[in-house]
Amino acid sequence: MDAADWRRVSRLARFAVSAARGLAALAGVLAACGPGDAPPGATSSAADAEPAALSGRAAFVGSERCAACHPAETAAWRGSHHDLAMDVADESTVLGDFEDAALVHFPTQTRFFRRDGRFFVETEGADGAAGEFEVKYVFGVDPLQQYLVELPGGRLHPLPVGWDVARKRWFSLQQGERLPPSDPFHWTGRYQSWNAMCAECHSTDLRKNYDAATDSYATDWAEIDVSCEACHGPAA
Repeated sequence: MDAADWRRVSRLARFAVSAARGLAALAGVLAACGPGDAPPGATSSAADAEPAALSGRAAFVGSERCAACHPAETAAWRGSHHDLAMDVADESTVLGDFEDAALVHFPTQTRFFRRDGRFFVETEGADGAAGEFEVKYVFGVDPLQQYLVELPGGRLHPLPVGWDVARKRWFSLQQGERLPPSDPFHWTGRYQSWNAMCAECHSTDLRKNYDAATDSYATDWAEIDVSCEACHGPAA
């Protein structure tokens, strides 16, 4: 890797982790709540949910309804970064090389492969040992694409590697450092949870649905991507 390549990879890595680092103060507040992510005194099973009558969820009609009256705007939105902010992982959405590719960073080897039409990654898990994780969702489309896997408690976590779309190669998001599994910024750690840190900006009308009693999530959304109503409001 020459100097120019190294600078590009470093920029991509900083781009990918800056949001998590910027939310460190918020994460500290959440950590003060104990094992859960709910604010002090929260007793609801969905700590951040509004009363059903006020949530406005029923008023979200979906981008297809918007398209009927706004075809030009819908055409401009299709294929945009907003439209592709998040999606289910399949043949049409996964850009990375999963043909038994590998990346070695520090002592950790990460392998990318397919099985029965699905996408998997073998890498260091929360226990420090290598484990297999199925890719459930893709996150973003340019300049890099990240991949979300399911962990216990309804949590989704982005893997510690990303796909450089322009150079068509894997790179580590932990440039210059190795985070042990005990570090809360390890990819399996609490501060790297999609539910708590990333989800609201990538989907429409997202509900975290955090249950403090079980320290688990049942997160859902009206639309998986950033659709019309994410910015304009329900049925606007």
